[in-house]
Amino acid sequence: MTGRSFLTASRIALSGLLALGSVPLQALEQDRYMLVLDASNSMWGQIEGRSKMDLAREVIGDLARDWPTDRPMGLVAYGHRDKRCSDIETLVPAETFDADRFVGSIDALRPRGRTPLTASLRHAAEALDYRNQPATLIVVSDGVESCGEDPCALMRQLEADNPSLTVHVVGFGLAADAADSQLACIAELSGGRYFTAGNQSELYQVAGAIFAATVGDAVQAERLQIAQERALRAQIDKLDSALASDRLEQAEQALQGVQGLVADMPEQRKALRDLEDRLEELRTARLNQEPIDTAAVVAPGAETAGDLQDADDAGDAQRGDREVSGPGGDETGAGTGPDGVAQAGVYAAEQAGPQTAPRREAAAPRAPYEPEMISLPGGCIQMGSPSDEQGREYNERRHRVCVEDFSIGKYEVTQAQWQAVMGSDPSRFGNCDDCPVESVSWTEANDYIAVLNASTGQRYRLPTEAEWEYAARAGTTTPFWSGTCIHTDQANYAGEYDYDGCGAKTGAHRRKTLPVGSLRSNPWGLYDVAGNVAEWTCSAYDADYEGAEQRCESTVFSGRVVLRGGSWYNSPRWLRSAARAWLPAGHQVHDLGFRLVRD
Repeated sequence: MTGRSFLTASRIALSGLLALGSVPLQALEQDRYMLVLDASNSMWGQIEGRSKMDLAREVIGDLARDWPTDRPMGLVAYGHRDKRCSDIETLVPAETFDADRFVGSIDALRPRGRTPLTASLRHAAEALDYRNQPATLIVVSDGVESCGEDPCALMRQLEADNPSLTVHVVGFGLAADAADSQLACIAELSGGRYFTAGNQSELYQVAGAIFAATVGDAVQAERLQIAQERALRAQIDKLDSALASDRLEQAEQALQGVQGLVADMPEQRKALRDLEDRLEELRTARLNQEPIDTAAVVAPGAETAGDLQDADDAGDAQRGDREVSGPGGDETGAGTGPDGVAQAGVYAAEQAGPQTAPRREAAAPRAPYEPEMISLPGGCIQMGSPSDEQGREYNERRHRVCVEDFSIGKYEVTQAQWQAVMGSDPSRFGNCDDCPVESVSWTEANDYIAVLNASTGQRYRLPTEAEWEYAARAGTTTPFWSGTCIHTDQANYAGEYDYDGCGAKTGAHRRKTLPVGSLRSNPWGLYDVAGNVAEWTCSAYDADYEGAEQRCESTVFSGRVVLRGGSWYNSPRWLRSAARAWLPAGHQVHDLGFRLVRD
């Protein structure tokens, strides 16, 4: 999920347009603009049989014809002349807009060089005299920096010089997660928006949304409505085609697009339901071909000493060495689990970590719908990831945090628990009492908590981001609680993807939630902290942390909220203990749920 969501680029590839219903793109009120266009060699890459450069030329050329002449916009291109990192050129200065000159300059580009993205951003910002006046850059790129600089570090510097600089970024036909992460941070650090587009239609929608936001309220509303309708038709056609040819993965992606667009189009929802039913039939057929390994599935609460030892043995085989002893352990790294079961090497904790093993609360819940909790003693960890961790994102700065004693849910909140409190079940994968509730927004999760607290007299809440990582790590310092690797018999994720060549690519992708506790717990007895559903925290997203990770926002907060843990939809890199994502507080996704903390 940019503060990237565990909703990876392919999930958001429907475009920034999908977000316009709940998080409107702010009108661009600055006086001067600069389009920064990638013309490096990778733009010869093909999408649907045509080069990305040709597709971009057509889209930007069409949009430029509607750009108002009284809005100065210039054009900077890079990588279009030679293979030097200095190949950056202002083709059109930011002055009275001349559409013919602008379009002609784009048509003349012939990709051939590298991607000096950082230097191009610096060049464009300085061309707009960004230190002395508001300025907006619109970046369209398909690749990652290839000249040894750090565009995210540059954006911090530029924002320090003048916070009125805004950068909106479109990632077009991205071939690598690294490019997705890098482009996202450029937009985020400047307060801009980051969109992705996987084909020409999507590029038109997202670029059109950015361009339209400069034209004026009435025209903007009309343009955005037209863009939404075009995008909806394109996504429905894509979904219908994928279903007709039994291409499940493509259908899943297209469905995300359709769902986002019809949120504000009630008349289209019946057509969507019919398509969802067809997709569910395809999922079921595929699952019947790929049965879950029942040997790796246990009922919630049915773990035994043997189960815990088996999980630890698997972790040891992947982990290799341990750093220091953990709760109840000795210098060999052996420790004692939540049930007093010896677990060699599971608690690879820092010296600052908890000195007492966590414990399950002995008292039964006051009501059958209250969660079973595990009490954790306070302690300190190095939050974030080391610079060499595979899949690391720019927003995982390592820093020491400490938490007080707290109790956290052994499982994610289930559909039955939600139904008992709220009287309905919003879950896409419904009719499964023991499956985690999903398709609930952060705001709705807090509504549930308010009703639960009123009925029980308890003080439940969502975990802070720091509490979540502390509990998920369970004393470990490796990428996953299971060690340097994870496996689909330990977590519910997209098993067609690998992680650092460690064998996480098992081919098993269940494509739906599993009942909570079906797979193995982490060393402290918490289930599904990696995979199944991504989990809301109570903390606002801050790319640099700056203390937000240790605070809960007011329940009326409407900004960006941190998600943790990854889901059945995600590749294993998003299941890492340090991996962070965010979504607006009102967003609902069918791989997103939560677990509770009790004060």
